[in-house]
Amino acid sequence: MVPHLTIGHDHPVEALRTAEQAITAALPINATATSVRLIGRLDSTSAWQPLQDFPLGASQINSHGRSVS
Repeated sequence: MVPHLTIGHDHPVEALRTAEQAITAALPINATATSVRLIGRLDSTSAWQPLQDFPLGASQINSHGRSVS
């Protein structure tokens, strides 16, 4: 799974570069996902919104952060 994180959108390039530099030190973000959310539009003029959540199965994580299920 490759999560998406928007740091900036529709801002001047220099502001986006500054945001990139500020966040880079905090990456990567390590977390355990328990569900995924489908986000979409109901039609071409509507805003993006959550459409459905999908729970993920439980797995065991070893001491190296890898799934062993």
